[in-house]
Amino acid sequence: MIRRLMSRGKRQPHARLCEFPVELLESRQLLSGSVMSPFDTSASPVAAVSIDATAGKRFKDVVATWTNPGGLPTKASGTAAVAIVNWGDGKSTHAKLLDDGSGVIQIVGTHTWAKPGTFQTSVSVEEFPKGHPRQITDIGQGAGAAVVAPKPHNVSLKGTLSGTYTTPITNPDARSYDFTGTGSAGALGAVSVDGSISPPGFIKSAPATGEFTLTGADGTVTFDVKGHNQAGGSPLPEKLAYTVTGGTGAFANAGGKGTISVALDTTANTFVIVIH
Repeated sequence: MIRRLMSRGKRQPHARLCEFPVELLESRQLLSGSVMSPFDTSASPVAAVSIDATAGKRFKDVVATWTNPGGLPTKASGTAAVAIVNWGDGKSTHAKLLDDGSGVIQIVGTHTWAKPGTFQTSVSVEEFPKGHPRQITDIGQGAGAAVVAPKPHNVSLKGTLSGTYTTPITNPDARSYDFTGTGSAGALGAVSVDGSISPPGFIKSAPATGEFTLTGADGTVTFDVKGHNQAGGSPLPEKLAYTVTGGTGAFANAGGKGTISVALDTTANTFVIVIH
């Protein structure tokens, strides 16, 4: 990509580049480490990344990287750098530049797409002397894409599941529970269930956590479960909250939350789970 010195407003003709002081062109260093030149055709040091987001939900994450062994300009350098993201939906915003000293600067952007779809994005990095924001040097630009999924729709999972469970870890203070069974679950109808829940074990205090997948004729729904804080070594809680994290088939855009009740028969190693 050609790096160029230009005005933020009307582009200056090439013939007028000679109006800038020669000392500025000779002494000023690009953040990429090379002397600024309007004829520099080296590859862009800015590379955009693929983005996965959900319509109507705030996205905040790395949108690009900027390879620059020299790092961000210091306060004493008299130079400032900015990153600008074009989100592909007609909107552009500034992004944050995060330098951890590794030579690769993370560019973090924040945006919300109103509608689902695939959007072509671009991320550019520019440099200018502090106090002179119209004297822009293009450091580089990267092109990427954002795949924005539709807003999740709530799926009813109300029903009852039953089956058997195992505890692969034999130590009762660090036991996990693996569940396999069948039942019915709201919009999915008849389902098979696979999942697990782990109490806090040896941790001083923590909630029980787990994940379940329900498989029906038209697709699957996966949800996470979480209990209240418990002391280490506590038994499996009888009630946990669940949050749907995704699905497949007819439930590819599933969402929702609620609670489950868990009853164990420790003699027969069977369970009954009620989804509320």
